Amino acid sequence: MGEYHGKIIADEKAFDSISSIPIWMAHASDDKVVPVKSDDQFYNALKKAGSDVIYTRWNQYGHGMCGHFYRKEKWLNWLLSKSK
Repeated sequence: MGEYHGKIIADEKAFDSISSIPIWMAHASDDKVVPVKSDDQFYNALKKAGSDVIYTRWNQYGHGMCGHFYRKEKWLNWLLSKSK
């Protein structure tokens, strides 16, 4: 796991370079380790770059929300629907 520095990449060209990659993001607003604001900004930058992006944002589950994501979301069907 990487270290969180409190900011997202400011260079919009970085988002353009990944805009063709489908992305499903998820974050919990009560995350005490990484503020949800960072993913809100990241999502908006990806949308602005024209990315195929889904953003699931919960009000609970904290930093360990990934288990809830895997159990609650239909991510596998979404993933398998994507092709090169």
